[in-house]
Amino acid sequence: MGMKVEELDSIEFGKRFPEPNHVFNKPEFNLLNKAKVSEVLFLAFSNNNKSNIGIIGGVSNNQFRSPFSAPFGGWCYKGGVDIEELELAYDALENYLSAKQVKGIRITMPPLFYNESEISVIWNVFHRKKYSIVSNDLNFQFNLGNFTENYLQDVAYNARKNYNAGMRAGLCFYKVSEPEKIKEAYDIISENRKQRGFPLKMSFDNILETNSIIDADFFIVTDNAGKNAAAAMVFKVTDKIVQVVYWGHLAEFSSFKPVNFLSYNLFDYYKKMGMEYVDIGPSTENSIPNYGLVEFKRSIGCDVSPKLTFEKEI
Repeated sequence: MGMKVEELDSIEFGKRFPEPNHVFNKPEFNLLNKAKVSEVLFLAFSNNNKSNIGIIGGVSNNQFRSPFSAPFGGWCYKGGVDIEELELAYDALENYLSAKQVKGIRITMPPLFYNESEISVIWNVFHRKKYSIVSNDLNFQFNLGNFTENYLQDVAYNARKNYNAGMRAGLCFYKVSEPEKIKEAYDIISENRKQRGFPLKMSFDNILETNSIIDADFFIVTDNAGKNAAAAMVFKVTDKIVQVVYWGHLAEFSSFKPVNFLSYNLFDYYKKMGMEYVDIGPSTENSIPNYGLVEFKRSIGCDVSPKLTFEKEI
C-alpha cells in the first residue's frame, strides 16, 4: 500500500513535527526565506494514518530543493528512521511532485556526524532510489570531548604558536548581546568578507530576523586597547551542536592571529555550556577544497565528515 502525502501549512507542519532534527527544518526558518523560491512546500507522509516523516522544500526552476536557503535540510522524522517507511516516502514524494509538474529533486543532508546511524540509512535509500551524488563536501567539526587541559599540547604547532601570539598581544574575548554590540560583530564580519572579496550574503536585518527564530550567539575579540579585532556568529543547530555561521578578523590585526584565539575561546565557552560539537562548516564549494581552510581547521583539531547533496530527475 502506498503512502499518503499531505501538503500542510507551516503551523500544522510545526504541530506534526514539533522537534525537528535541526533548526533548518523549522517551518518558521523556511518561511523567512520564502521569497527566494516560487513556492514552499510543507509535506507530511502518512502510513496507516501515522505521519512520522516529513520534508520542507522550495520549488524553483521546476526543481524541489531541501534546503533552498540553508546549509542543509533533508527529511524530518519522529522516533528515528524506519527504513521501510522511508522507502515509501521517497516514492510518494516523487509521485506527488511529478503530478505538480516538478522535474527534479535536490536534497542536501546534514554532515554525517549529526546522526551517523540515521543519516547512513537515508544515504542507503538515496542510493537505491537512483539519486546521484552531485556534491560531496568536506565538513569540519570540533568534538568538544577533545577540549581538555592538554588541548594546546595536542593541536598542530602552528595553531599553538598562533594562539600564543594572540595571548601575548593581550587579546580579549567577549560574548555580546546588546543590539549595538551585535551590530559591531556583524560589521567586523562584513568588513572581513569585503577585504577578502566575498561580500556577506546576509544583511544585518536578515541576521536580526533569523535571530528571532534561531538561538544565536555573538562574540567579539578586542586588542589590548579595546579595538575590535575579530568576531563570530554562532547558531544553536541542535541540543548538542552549535554551528559557526560566520567568523573573521580585520586585516590590520592579522599578526595577532585573532581567529586562533577566537576558536580556542569558542571551544572553551561551548564546552562549559555542555555542548558536544562545534560545527565549523565545509571547506569545500561544490566539492572543491579551499586548501588553506582545510589546513587551518585541521590545525585546530577539527575532524571531517562528508556532507552529501543528492539529485534526481523525475
